Amino acid sequence: MIVAGLLALAMIASLLLVISDSVQVLRIAVVVALWAATVGAIAMTKYRRESALDRAKVEDLKTVYDLQLEREISARREYELTVEERVRSDLRIDAEEMAALRRDLAALRHNLEVLFDGRLPDDNVALDGQTERRRELDATTRVTAPRPSGPAFASPDDEPLTAETTTVSPEEHIDTRGARAAETGPSRPRPSEPRTFGPPPERGAPETPAAEGSAADSRPTDVPTAEPPTGRRGRRRAEGAHSEGRSVAEILAALSSER
Repeated sequence: MIVAGLLALAMIASLLLVISDSVQVLRIAVVVALWAATVGAIAMTKYRRESALDRAKVEDLKTVYDLQLEREISARREYELTVEERVRSDLRIDAEEMAALRRDLAALRHNLEVLFDGRLPDDNVALDGQTERRRELDATTRVTAPRPSGPAFASPDDEPLTAETTTVSPEEHIDTRGARAAETGPSRPRPSEPRTFGPPPERGAPETPAAEGSAADSRPTDVPTAEPPTGRRGRRRAEGAHSEGRSVAEILAALSSER
């Protein structure tokens, strides 16, 4: 804005000096030109001061940046030195441990040589032999797992399958059931009224009518009497009756009546 005003005043003064012929107008134009020059000089000094201040600020910022950069560089170097020292200390400790382990291995090797009365092979040779042996074992014991085969489906060309069955008559079914009951033994006895039985007759001796009478009298009165079965089926039923809870005397009486 100041520069534009100064330029406008200078142009007006120059026009008045060129166009006008009066002395008063010429004087006014000269005064205006002088004031424009004065204001321009003042503005020039002001701009110079501002530029000098800006340069000083830039230099200050640059110095601050340089100081910060140097500080960061020094901190980085210090950190690197600490890390290097730490790594060297760790390596020194590891080297000491390795040396101690080597000494222990040498002592152990010496003890083994003393125990086995001979010199052991070198470490590299022993390691090579172990690796070769392991390779041989891997080559010999390599077994491929069997692949699972898919389900076998029937095809139209397959032969038809037939199942054989046997027919069983009702009598044979009853006989087999009685035999199974006799083999398995008596089932769980059911609670019943107390009964009195006489002594069983001896095997091979003919049974007397008195024994039959006593066996008949010993039966409870509330059980209905049925005709004794005859033949093989009768014996099976007698055995089934024994498994149901009948006594030996009753079974013998039933067999004697069948005979």
